[in-house]
Amino acid sequence: MTDNAGNSDVLPEKAAGSGADAAPGSAAAPTAKPDGGRKLRPKTILELVEYAYAEGGRRLSLTRKDFDEITVQPDSADAEMGSLRKAAADDPFLAVPPTILVALAELGVQAPVRRRILELVLASLVSHPVFATLLERLFEPTAGPVVVAREVSEAARSVTFDAVGLKEAADFKAAARERLRVNAVTAFEMYRVLSDGWTIDRFVQDMTSLVWDTPSYQHASKTASVLASAKSTDALSQLSRHFERLMREAEQRTGEARAEAAQQAQRAEAAEVGKAGLSAQLTAEKEHARGLAAQVADLTERLAAEQSGRVVDRSHLVDDFEILRTQVIRRLSSQVDLLSDGLHALRNGSTSVAEEFLDRSLTAIEAEVTRLKELDGDGQ
Repeated sequence: MTDNAGNSDVLPEKAAGSGADAAPGSAAAPTAKPDGGRKLRPKTILELVEYAYAEGGRRLSLTRKDFDEITVQPDSADAEMGSLRKAAADDPFLAVPPTILVALAELGVQAPVRRRILELVLASLVSHPVFATLLERLFEPTAGPVVVAREVSEAARSVTFDAVGLKEAADFKAAARERLRVNAVTAFEMYRVLSDGWTIDRFVQDMTSLVWDTPSYQHASKTASVLASAKSTDALSQLSRHFERLMREAEQRTGEARAEAAQQAQRAEAAEVGKAGLSAQLTAEKEHARGLAAQVADLTERLAAEQSGRVVDRSHLVDDFEILRTQVIRRLSSQVDLLSDGLHALRNGSTSVAEEFLDRSLTAIEAEVTRLKELDGDGQ
């Protein structure tokens, strides 16, 4: 299976199964050694490219040791690219790129060799008409949404026979077009896994919706025969393990969702109870507020009445004070006259007259003091 870093043993035979048959117009059979029928083992990337295209889409009979012996030769870059472009022109159905990517995923390779092989595979893909409208977004992620497998599938369905280099429309019937579509999607998906670290979940989801999408058979015997005759039991096992893991994860998420739903239900019930309590408390507080409002209204009314009464009392007091002040002034003024006359008589030697004036004045003053005390409520 595949990790997030892009290291993969992703269902190799299953992924490339549609490209296993040699496509029309593919390269001839591989060259044999002079001493026998054994195929040449590639020692360089250039030889690997030539070997892969000589196989014409058949599964590459390579081992991990073969890949370990391949090295990057900087001075061969132009020759590698030239050989690839020439060979790719004779691969109208993109039969070879999936086989290279499957071998790379299955056997592994050193990082420099891996990068160079991926560069060459990408070159073979983008030189094909299927990817013509997707070039900018393949090379420049910021140019738009990331290219997805469904876009590649649709592009393969719409390409014409002459665009892929075929002379006759008869060479591009439904089966041939479907072979191209499957190879294009498979190569694209494998490249994304190996180059960009796409996960196994995404790979399987895309492949099951676009490549492994044969309708289920109505008869169990037919389904059983198809499964029993599958060439790669390892691929079936890995798919089975993958979907078993997805089912476990789905069951776990379902359990977590149910637990969360139960907790939410409990919280909702508690909230409902709390809401009822708060509602009762709010009703009581509203009643209390209405009572306080009534008290405030009553006190306000009483205060207004008290203030009105005080205004009246003050007005009366002012009037009484003015009357009293006028009376006192009048009384004191009259006594001042008597005292003045008494002082004048005393200075002229009329003592008896002066005493008379003083006695009358004192009597009047005492009477006024007594009256003022009575007004103040003091009996002294």
